[in-house]
Amino acid sequence: MLDILPTLEVDHAERITRFLVQEKWFNPRTRHISPQAFSPKKPTPPATVFKTSVYRTQECADHEIWQIGENCVTKARKDGQRVLARADLKANDILSKAGLLIQPSPTPHPRHADIINWPDSREKQLDKMNVLAELAELQLLPSAPSV
Repeated sequence: MLDILPTLEVDHAERITRFLVQEKWFNPRTRHISPQAFSPKKPTPPATVFKTSVYRTQECADHEIWQIGENCVTKARKDGQRVLARADLKANDILSKAGLLIQPSPTPHPRHADIINWPDSREKQLDKMNVLAELAELQLLPSAPSV
């Protein structure tokens, strides 16, 4: 339900969604998600924090989640990439199992957040990306209804 917005504090049981825009980030046949799907964006100065963009989708119906992906990811991208799938996981997987943090960041949408607290070392980032990919559940974009 889109009109019920998440609280400022992230609950460990919340569903967190990472929208997937590259085919190499997942395999629909094996349901495997690549660790690269969670790769943090390198900060551009003066920023110093590595971030991975996610959405807090607890209490959202499936079609509402895809609508967020279309409106806030696909339409916002300048490179023409579209949402192809999504990786859903529990906030606890990010917070406790990967040892990262989720910071609400309500732009471009009130449900937007960033995974932060990434280590600077690419090797250590990859360890955490592997944990997230292992725990995430792949959801494929439903086919458009035939007319």
